[in-house]
Amino acid sequence: MDALPPRGESDLSSVLVRAASDGLAAVRARRPRIHCITNTVAQAFTANALLAVGAVPSMTTAPDEIAAFAGSADGLLVNLGTLEPERRAVIHTAIEAASAAGRPFLLDPVFIDRSPARAAFARDIAALG
Repeated sequence: MDALPPRGESDLSSVLVRAASDGLAAVRARRPRIHCITNTVAQAFTANALLAVGAVPSMTTAPDEIAAFAGSADGLLVNLGTLEPERRAVIHTAIEAASAAGRPFLLDPVFIDRSPARAAFARDIAALG
């Protein structure tokens, strides 16, 4: 059986590890605030994961606060896991506020394969950028 050759810096796994490490260091140095509209089941996990990497989560979905929170955050996470009518409405408000402030948003299209209405909503959101 032949021994594996030593891994060099050009090895893809080494490059990926270095990139992940550099990215984590940058997040920890900057401490970005990420506003999350997320599945009620996953809220604590999402908040703890963001805190663990050095980011600062915020999670309100109150209609009178959502624009201010999303517009002043460094980024917006939109998770479709819990999608009642009230949440649908604040998602649009949050995306508009984040976009107006030049902030990115990430769509997590949870279970769009289970509901045509959810898939259509996800397509509408994705079309916003």
